[in-house]
Amino acid sequence: MRIFVLVLIVLGLSVHVMMQPPPPPAAPGSASGAAKKFAGWPSILSIASSEQFVSLEGRFKVALPKDIQGFGALSPKQTGSTATGQQLTWKFDEGDVVLFFLDFPDSALTGSMADMNQITANSKKLFTDRYPSARLVSENTADANGVPSSNFVYDFGADGFIAVQLYLDKKRLYRFNAAFKDAKTEKLLGPIFGSFKLITQAEVDAELSKKYEAMKPPPLPQTPVVPRLTSDAEDEGFKGKIKKVVEESEDSSGTWGVQGRKMSSVENFDEKGALTQSDDYDSQGNPFQITVYGYINGKRVSNSKTTNYEYDPPPPPAVLPSKSSDVPKRDARYKYSFDYKYENGKLVESQLIYNNGRKGNRTVYKYSPNQVEELVYTEDGKLNQRYLSKLDPNGNKIEKTDFGLSNFDIYGDRHYKHSYEFDTVGNWIKKITLRETKVNGVTSWQPAYITYRTITYY
Repeated sequence: MRIFVLVLIVLGLSVHVMMQPPPPPAAPGSASGAAKKFAGWPSILSIASSEQFVSLEGRFKVALPKDIQGFGALSPKQTGSTATGQQLTWKFDEGDVVLFFLDFPDSALTGSMADMNQITANSKKLFTDRYPSARLVSENTADANGVPSSNFVYDFGADGFIAVQLYLDKKRLYRFNAAFKDAKTEKLLGPIFGSFKLITQAEVDAELSKKYEAMKPPPLPQTPVVPRLTSDAEDEGFKGKIKKVVEESEDSSGTWGVQGRKMSSVENFDEKGALTQSDDYDSQGNPFQITVYGYINGKRVSNSKTTNYEYDPPPPPAVLPSKSSDVPKRDARYKYSFDYKYENGKLVESQLIYNNGRKGNRTVYKYSPNQVEELVYTEDGKLNQRYLSKLDPNGNKIEKTDFGLSNFDIYGDRHYKHSYEFDTVGNWIKKITLRETKVNGVTSWQPAYITYRTITYY
């Protein structure tokens, strides 16, 4: 399939976004059309009247299926500007619907109808420049649910049609591209586009709060404590009596879909340095997993729950447990337990164990002067990950190599350098990371990302 390059010129701001699809859809009966039919996508007629896609990240809802067939984060490097956003794709037997939304923080956009008219005019010009034979069959500009909107349809003859729907909310532009084989389908898109409605930030925050509360596992017993040579805080290299660590990250490369500081993790420790809860955040800065820690039957154990967002793929089908008597019984009170090994006062091995006693991943640490090697083995004993870090005199990682071990690894070995800012206790609170890059045989160190820590002490 060809790649359709869409160029949005918004009040003098040129933004290049690579999108796939659409070019014009293939005519019914063509080889391409037959392939789409063979793919088995549902008909757009099968969308239930009550079905609704809700995007907390995009702050909107629309009458489209809850599951999407494609997602992509749009970074400044992709858009060629400071604009960022997301791209979502729905596939139907009759064609495809692609929605992307982009934020233009440095533009002069105000969300006015005049802005909408200029964006529409620029978008239509792009169609006529790229597809001179395309025929404009309808267009309409109006105020829809409190925001300026625009709709126009181009007929490509035997190749079908493309319908475009635009909405402008201040400095954020929403654009639907619907590429369908049969122009008769165009009338079905009207109610879908018309169902688009923005949701408030307060509604988004309330829903995120509900998701977070639903994700919390039940607390685990904190006594009796299982003795350990070191604490979780010490294993992570912290100094002092750590209570809470909030970690944020910020892109320096222009390749992330979310710009500015975004949440990465939150860790809570007890007064002895043992983790009690850790929250992990996804690439969009939303919490996706909460893990709690405790002690059961003389074991260090953990329990976790996850959540999904609209941009996540549908979860895989649940695997029913075997009824064989050979399957060890699970302890439903927790998911994992952990074993630790030490040499010369240092952690040299951590073993994850499932709640049925089966061993999972094993991590081995090998120390040498100013260096530590980290080896991660799968439950069947295969080396899965390897990291080699150079340390400064205080044990901070100043260089790191991530080795590409998998046959599916397209990046190969990755090399990084780190520099730090510290608080008065000696813990780093800002880490600047550079990545080694090679362009035309020339090696250089380029900005990658910045990590921030907000540390609370007892």
